[in-house]
Amino acid sequence: MNEIHKATTPQTLNVLSAGFALLKGTRHEPRTGVRLTSTGVKNDRRLCLVDATKRQVLRTVQHQSLMAVRGELDGENLRVTFPDGKQYSSPLTLTGERLTCEYWGRPEDVDLISGPLSEVFTYYLRKPVQLAQATRNVVYSEPLSLVGTASLKAASKDAGRDLVREYARFRSALLVETDEPYVEETWAGQVFSLVDASARASEYGLVGGSLAERYSIRVGAPIPRCAVIDANPETGKKDARVLKSLAKSRPLNADNEPCFGVYAQLA
Repeated sequence: MNEIHKATTPQTLNVLSAGFALLKGTRHEPRTGVRLTSTGVKNDRRLCLVDATKRQVLRTVQHQSLMAVRGELDGENLRVTFPDGKQYSSPLTLTGERLTCEYWGRPEDVDLISGPLSEVFTYYLRKPVQLAQATRNVVYSEPLSLVGTASLKAASKDAGRDLVREYARFRSALLVETDEPYVEETWAGQVFSLVDASARASEYGLVGGSLAERYSIRVGAPIPRCAVIDANPETGKKDARVLKSLAKSRPLNADNEPCFGVYAQLA
């Protein structure tokens, strides 16, 4: 007689907020109806700015003033809002030219976009850049990332600030509810079902971002952090020493970087 195997229901994680940045480096914000795909959050860092001469995708850590810019889809157009309140909008029309650019040591294929926004960002950053569309989400490693509320609360004590309210510093796709600090770092390889709990985000003083449907994810390795987390997520100006406080309290990797949060992918 054949043994009957029952399917195991995966553990669940309550997602308080889900978000992304349409244009890499710009404001990372909670969104409603976020969709997860095998390549990451749909539209997350779908667009980027490149130095076409050096064939490089601009890194957020080197251009933190971009965090003060908001990028949104307006129909078929990209609408960007700058810190002074000025808005610019242009269609996402491809030029037909594809470049292979370097991003943290790996190649990224991008399609250049025509229109005035490249000139606008060139003026803002004071260096020649071109707007481009990536063939995949331009993220550092695995497609998804998450941080837990208990870890944020624990790190807040060392940093001397409320990192739960400021979780956008970590530019993570998902904020999940946890009871034990850094427990997510023990989840590597485990599968979780995501439950939208954005209605409760206000209990944490947050604006919730919601998931479009129910998803299952497989958790990966801890995320090494850089100086981006020291920048105010709305202005891009350095206003904290979160990286230093994490380096004092958390284990360091081979590059002397503290880790915080974990990578993930659809299961």
